[in-house]
Amino acid sequence: MGPKPVPATAPLGDDDIEKLFSGAPHYIVRAQSYFPGAPHPSVAFLYDEDLCIRDLTDHVQVEAAAWSGVTLWPHLTRDLNRNAEARRDLERSRKAHFHVRCRERPNMLSMQGLEKGTIGYQAALELSVSDSLEEEQFGFESIGTKARAVVDARERMLSEGGWLHRIPLTELLDRLRSNAKLYRNNTIRERPCADSYADLFTFLRKHPKMVLVDKKVPHSMSNQISALLKCLGSPNVWIDLSHVEWRIRLGQILWGNPHGDELDDESCITDAGSPTERAEEKYWLLLQILISSELLIRLDAITDGEEMEGASFRSIDVVSFERAATSAVKWSLLLARSWMDNIEIVVEEPELIFSKRSKTRRGSTGSGTGSGNDSCASVSSGRSWLASIASTISHSETHNRGSRPPSPPHFYTIRGRHGQRQVDGLIHFARKLMWPGIDAYERRIYDNARSMANAPVALQSPLSVPLQRQDSKQDSYFGAWDITCQRGHHKERGRAQRRRMAAALHSSGWLSKSYVFGLMMPGDALSHFLMATLLENDSEALLRVGSFANLSSGFVYSEKSFWSTSCIVGRVLAAGNGSAECMGWVSTDITPQGALEGWIHVAVQEVPSKYRLRMRVLRKPRLAVMTDLGKQAMQRR
Repeated sequence: MGPKPVPATAPLGDDDIEKLFSGAPHYIVRAQSYFPGAPHPSVAFLYDEDLCIRDLTDHVQVEAAAWSGVTLWPHLTRDLNRNAEARRDLERSRKAHFHVRCRERPNMLSMQGLEKGTIGYQAALELSVSDSLEEEQFGFESIGTKARAVVDARERMLSEGGWLHRIPLTELLDRLRSNAKLYRNNTIRERPCADSYADLFTFLRKHPKMVLVDKKVPHSMSNQISALLKCLGSPNVWIDLSHVEWRIRLGQILWGNPHGDELDDESCITDAGSPTERAEEKYWLLLQILISSELLIRLDAITDGEEMEGASFRSIDVVSFERAATSAVKWSLLLARSWMDNIEIVVEEPELIFSKRSKTRRGSTGSGTGSGNDSCASVSSGRSWLASIASTISHSETHNRGSRPPSPPHFYTIRGRHGQRQVDGLIHFARKLMWPGIDAYERRIYDNARSMANAPVALQSPLSVPLQRQDSKQDSYFGAWDITCQRGHHKERGRAQRRRMAAALHSSGWLSKSYVFGLMMPGDALSHFLMATLLENDSEALLRVGSFANLSSGFVYSEKSFWSTSCIVGRVLAAGNGSAECMGWVSTDITPQGALEGWIHVAVQEVPSKYRLRMRVLRKPRLAVMTDLGKQAMQRR
């Protein structure tokens, strides 16, 4: 007898199924109670514990530590093995700290897929519920004076029945300096609660309606956190960074110029009407950072789980905080952490500043790059002048009230803590995009280091600079591009899934400072900052392509074209031979026929809502239906 015939089919066991589908993507959409809004989509590669399978992703890895601020999602940068500073940053991040349960949408890690011009699964689903689709913050339609409701709310905040005293700007900056030291060496849990309570209420008022969370210990950390939470959660007072337009404009408030710093990001926000308005909004932003840092330091302290005077921060208190903290409060905490991690405030001696100015007076007439209250500090060491860009705030900007006697002038310099890291990231970005003449560009940075060492330090306060005549609308920047294709009528249009942006560029502008200082919030802003910084510090390129930059389109330069991936043209050209993609930008040898060097405006309009499919991320049972045929089959059921 011959061998027994093997059946044509045999049932598969669990082990067979796992082996068959080992490494196959498993698509998940899961609602999370602590993340409000749409469910969270993700991809997992199951049935294999091998790292090369388990850690598969459908997107590329962030390449430089300078770009870590692009996302709030946990990640490791590719330069860890060769960058000692990146490894130190990773070690610091592993220290016990409060985890703010807040994320950007879409996930910026997923915005660059494995293939050029593509995006990952999570970003593809989250674009339909992206942060840029949110309505603008009520009352905050200007960099300067806000709506009446905001003005009234701020007056109540500073009144006898409010939460805050009006403290001078110098005291505010001194407090930020001390908080930065405390943030790095958090010893607040080692101090008596009564001391930290008394220290906090030097600028915070004891609100008449303040409710004690811990009635046994009135000075407890729980009550301090509760008071700060109530203050920071007051409506119509603070900038709400859950709105993407304000994540981009933080640098404009801190370092922007009254003229020449126009920005169009599809929002209805207008520029400040006077330097006084701009200085006032800068004060309120710094005050918001101060209060957020006070809250963050206390939350970091209790995260260590150590007891203070026998009374620990209970788990129920954490639950109460999660319920009470609005999205705006959580984004303020993220702003405070970004500030503490990246910004340093240094007090400059007036004699030293006057000495620098007198020595470099001869070269000051040709610089013309600083804003009214900004300057570039001299370079004593380091690879580039970018690492030493600084912003000087004069004591004369202080909002003195009452009969306070005059005090000697103070100068506070805002600097980036990781200037070299940011410059390395910029050079890597340029090399990745095959920037024309990158070797010469890098040398120009070294040359600028020598020339900028002699740059004068601006001592004028914005209040002492006369207001120049505003150009007419026809001559202004906003006449150069219409990124919304709405002829200036922004309010009646539908919002784009990715916010378009155009800006006026100039040497050492606020866009460059935002990147070099590292003060960046998660989202698309980093891609705009990178290209703006690259152009603002390559004078030849900026001269040839023009300073009116449509950062959501593209430009032709040196027989190459560069495109934002937010533009459909860029995503299509990314698939061609010889193209390169990095951090939201694509470079290619393909140039438009007949196009000269300069910016290219592509008229792009959103698909009308009646032709759009319902947001797939909200239709969990039907997420597998990705084709028209599948859609029709589901409709026939």
